Amino acid sequence: GLCRIARDWGIHTVSAWGLSTENWIERPKEEVDFLMKGIANYLDKYLDEMHKGGVRIVHLGRKDRLPSFLLDKIAEVEEITRNNEKHVFNIGLDYNGWDEMVRATQKIVGEGIPAEKVDRKVLDAHMDTAGQPYPYIDLYIRTSGEQRTSGFMMWQADYAEFYWEPEY
Repeated sequence: GLCRIARDWGIHTVSAWGLSTENWIERPKEEVDFLMKGIANYLDKYLDEMHKGGVRIVHLGRKDRLPSFLLDKIAEVEEITRNNEKHVFNIGLDYNGWDEMVRATQKIVGEGIPAEKVDRKVLDAHMDTAGQPYPYIDLYIRTSGEQRTSGFMMWQADYAEFYWEPEY
């Protein structure tokens, strides 16, 4: 699909948002459960292809509220693909940019890093995209006709170009 095309075009990093932190409240439980199972199935279905293609799969977002079957699947695919360097596929699950910044700040405080030592490099090293060669977004595509980011990868999108697609 789209990830394969992006790889064929030579795009190194693709990030997709599967579930926001707000979806826990706004969507019915049955719909969220369906999404979780679908994401786990997607990871199962495409893991071999992505691994053979040199794709590193990275989960962006919280890990404390996802169901254990999905956390186990995420841990498995991240471990299998962790040394892949040709491409990165970030998938945001229970993700929001504000939440990511809060979690990064909590890690910094927890490590005892003094306030005067906190700069962009320190924050980058504590974000969900830490250690990636291309954590910053060049092109941000938003489908559905909405012209807003909804908080997706706010830190990483500061110099992004935006394309607002009217269709889903």
